[in-house]
Amino acid sequence: MTHAQLVEEISWWMHGAPKGRVRRTLALFVDAILDEVREGRSVTVPGLGTFSKATRKARRIRNPVTKELMELKETTTVKFTAAKAAKERIK
Repeated sequence: MTHAQLVEEISWWMHGAPKGRVRRTLALFVDAILDEVREGRSVTVPGLGTFSKATRKARRIRNPVTKELMELKETTTVKFTAAKAAKERIK
């Protein structure tokens, strides 16, 4: 599902809510989650899951084309853990 399709779906479920308002609401939702995660706090969306900050350790990998070993630096990323209700719903 694309962003436009998601906006269309939410607008339909909200009985024709303006798509611009739906887009802005989605953007605010994502911004709020990412701001909290950036500060090191986890965010739980009931029925969906939990977003949290995670760190990937530095490691060595092999370039599949040149076969050369490369160093990857430590990186920070967003971790998502699905809620039990979400896991059960998609079975």
